[in-house]
Amino acid sequence: MPSISDFGSDSGSSGGFPSALRGLPRARLDALPLGGLRCLILDAIARAPSPHNTQPWRVRWIGTVLMELGLDERRWLRAADPMKRDAWLAIGCAVRNVQVAVAELGLVLDWEVKGDAVVMDFADDTAGRPLVPVEQVWERRTSRLAYASAPLPVELLTPLGQAAAPLQLITLAGEQCTWLHRLLVAATASQLADAPVHRELYTWLRFTPAQRDRACDGLSYDALAIDRVTALLSRALLHPRAMRFLARTGLHRMLASSASAAARRTPQYQLLWSERRTHDPAGLVLAGTRLQAIWLLLAANGWYCHPASAIIDVQATAEELCTRLRLPAAATPLEILIRQT
Repeated sequence: MPSISDFGSDSGSSGGFPSALRGLPRARLDALPLGGLRCLILDAIARAPSPHNTQPWRVRWIGTVLMELGLDERRWLRAADPMKRDAWLAIGCAVRNVQVAVAELGLVLDWEVKGDAVVMDFADDTAGRPLVPVEQVWERRTSRLAYASAPLPVELLTPLGQAAAPLQLITLAGEQCTWLHRLLVAATASQLADAPVHRELYTWLRFTPAQRDRACDGLSYDALAIDRVTALLSRALLHPRAMRFLARTGLHRMLASSASAAARRTPQYQLLWSERRTHDPAGLVLAGTRLQAIWLLLAANGWYCHPASAIIDVQATAEELCTRLRLPAAATPLEILIRQT
């Protein structure tokens, strides 16, 4: 049975770098077709991971080369994400996608958080800064493949650390994986038993083709890699009324354990964290750009990821995580990734 606490599962849509812009020579900003450029930017934003694929952003163009990417509170998970941590991380991931996409056209993106939005400014890139292949923006997915049974190649650890900077990225292995899996089960069970949180997350599940095609957001059953029969069973079993009964009897813990069982086989987790308190929009957007940089770099090297953000979303498991790792008192855990093949 799938977990419903995933950060950033995709709807499963396909596509790639827009054909109208593919092969276009690197050019001055004023020489690029404005309509095509805007379509590219909007598509790159839509490909960013977000909690439960809520896509919690709003876009506003300011003149020709300025745009504003703000938080759409209608798509904010108020119960599951009361501090807006996941929402602002998602916006940061979208900013990174735009950076990678426009770099293909010889542009550089400068951004700044102002109030409740990110203001993005595009200019000609004279430095020619290398980024990951632009195709990764469209090819990256929140994976439902089998969990990796082998550790990351040692030669990839340094580039990943550089992608995370100025934040910290640590690899957890061995006995740490054992208690991380226990924390994941505990966090998932906590979210299942929390009626407002579970009810909110349930509304973003798309159990039928009609729901999936009408909404174009949320977690569809095919994105969760389950068949239609399992989807219909999940629709009944995960219904808030059914979950209230399961929580009263303690059976929700069995469901949480089943949902997280495959994660027990992974030999490594990657934890992104900050040495200082990071709860403000500017800090979280920066963290989101680093998270997506890591995600894209892994994808470019043939590795895929599944987020275990429930551990951080639930206060009790987040505190135990910090205690076990002896993180500084001011540290902020930001995201946990489980690698898959």
